[in-house]
Amino acid sequence: MVKAFDLAASPIPVIETVNMDTPTCGQANGKVRIQAKGGTGQLWYSLDGKNYQRDSVFRNLQGGTFHACVKDQDACQTERPVEIPRTLPVQISDIQTIPATCHKANGSIKFQVTGGNGNFRYSINDQIGQQPSFTNLKAGTYSLAVVDTTGCSDMQRVTIHAVEPPAITQIVAVPALCDQRNGEFTIQATGSQPLMYSSDGISFQPQASLTQLEEGTYTLIVKDTYNCMVSQRSTIALDCADVVYTPTGFSPNHDGVNDFFAVKFPFKRLNLIRFVVFNRWGNLVNSKENLMLQSGDSLWDGQIDGTDAPPEVYPYRLDVVFPDGKTHQFSGSVTILK
Repeated sequence: MVKAFDLAASPIPVIETVNMDTPTCGQANGKVRIQAKGGTGQLWYSLDGKNYQRDSVFRNLQGGTFHACVKDQDACQTERPVEIPRTLPVQISDIQTIPATCHKANGSIKFQVTGGNGNFRYSINDQIGQQPSFTNLKAGTYSLAVVDTTGCSDMQRVTIHAVEPPAITQIVAVPALCDQRNGEFTIQATGSQPLMYSSDGISFQPQASLTQLEEGTYTLIVKDTYNCMVSQRSTIALDCADVVYTPTGFSPNHDGVNDFFAVKFPFKRLNLIRFVVFNRWGNLVNSKENLMLQSGDSLWDGQIDGTDAPPEVYPYRLDVVFPDGKTHQFSGSVTILK
């Protein structure tokens, strides 16, 4: 007699739920928990169908596509696809700085943000900003930070350098000749090149020599490539004495050549206070006072009391007032020639 048996099929494993912790900031810190039932004996778990473990929790995972697999001791198995969201780290990159100049808070920082998730919040030294740029910064070192919606962040230390303003180290002034625009300043300065120079604060030039200047006090300005400026006052003096010319001799013979003791100068007029001539014994032989001279006017015609002066050397003194109001005394001697 044959005995009958009821052979019931063994249940295969069943995945009930797959829970996950999404990785943050692009790191491998995600987690998957597989909850399964059924099957025969011990259940084994895998996320790739190859490598199995008894623990149903998988740690240190990055985002990506996985296959949650469960098998029992009889190698019966089931699987389910699992998609772990990918996240990206936040990174501050492409940092650009503009230095602070003129001892002012005018430096700036501009940067890019890559990666991250959602919106960003920016800050510099814990001060919140709306854009990945910060202006009106003094020279110094700053902490840049950016945080995304998930709380991922990055921080960079950035230095704003200081550019020293220009400095005038020396000014050489050349006097202007009387009643002429030929004075000159030559400026030596340091600073961020190229430097520009001005004597009026309006017109600037790259040459350090400022020319064609008349007598007076000027505010000299040096400007660097960042438009930082330094100024210093300096004066162009007036040199009248060196352009008044008197002869060392003349011949009053009425031949039309060198007949007078004449004074010459390049400006329009010269105010004569007093002119005196003496003979060899110190006696006064000629004088003039309070005259307005033009260049070429005669100071002495070689006459003494209406007669020709004897040919000899005659000392003289000439007191004048220049166009700028300064007085000067010339002294010398002139020879009457035959």
